[in-house]
Amino acid sequence: MNKTIGDRLKEKRLKLGYSIEKVSNELKIRPEFIKALESDNYSVFSSDLYAKGFIKNYSKYLELDPENFSAVYRRDIQSNKLQVKKFNNTNSTENVKKTFSFSRRNFKFVLLFCFILVVGVIVLSILNKTFEPPVLELTSPVTLSAGTTTSSDYYDKTVRLIGLTSTNTVIKVNGVVLPTKTDNTFESELYAVTQESNKFVIEAISNVNVISRIDLTLNKRNSFIEESQGITGAIQIIKDNSLIKVIVDDKEVVNGIYFENDSIPIIGETNVSIQADKPDNIKIVLNGEEFKITEQILKIGLTNGRLIEVN
Repeated sequence: MNKTIGDRLKEKRLKLGYSIEKVSNELKIRPEFIKALESDNYSVFSSDLYAKGFIKNYSKYLELDPENFSAVYRRDIQSNKLQVKKFNNTNSTENVKKTFSFSRRNFKFVLLFCFILVVGVIVLSILNKTFEPPVLELTSPVTLSAGTTTSSDYYDKTVRLIGLTSTNTVIKVNGVVLPTKTDNTFESELYAVTQESNKFVIEAISNVNVISRIDLTLNKRNSFIEESQGITGAIQIIKDNSLIKVIVDDKEVVNGIYFENDSIPIIGETNVSIQADKPDNIKIVLNGEEFKITEQILKIGLTNGRLIEVN
């Protein structure tokens, strides 16, 4: 077995009978460095240059061939370090390649996930819009929205249903299709209000058969008007609200705020006076005739069995 640099240095020192302290004092080398050289521990030196310098001085001091020791150091020690460094560099490069490859795969997966997520959101948005219930609003004879079921007193002999819907929607009233206009409004023909209870089912049906619905019942309240003497009728609030004041036969009978679908009966003998802060929100029917407030106040008088507006 070949002896190492450290073995040869130690063997020669002992043969010469030198102690480590003696060598240290004469060469001005710290004892721990001498021990490191003799045990082939070169990690204590900051560089190969220092290690080779100490080996050269120590071997020359021991009357050995310093060039031979330097050559052995280059062959055995530096070459091993170089191989280790190359190995480490190779591993490092491989690790970098693996890391880079892994990162690229991860990026592809993240990109694919984001793409699927965006497509999913778009598809869900389209599906939600496709299967969303269509718009359905009734604007006359009363104001109602989809999903409403209501009953209201009605004083005319006929009624026309008017409303609004969304595009690509079919409107049906009691199962019969109504045509829609280009602005998505619809208007029915006149329906006779002849029964005590007149029911209307208004449906808006989308192209994927999603339905919005309004159930409206109009209760006939004009049969007794034709038979009565004097002035008989009602004020109906058809939307929102209105502040209303009513004087019948020179006596104030109503003064307050009324809301949508409220109905105020009117029964008098000779005259009626009606005021409203929102005339468009109410409907006035007296003795089977409809009247409107065009000025600040509507005054009606009964003359020879007929109602006449009084200025």
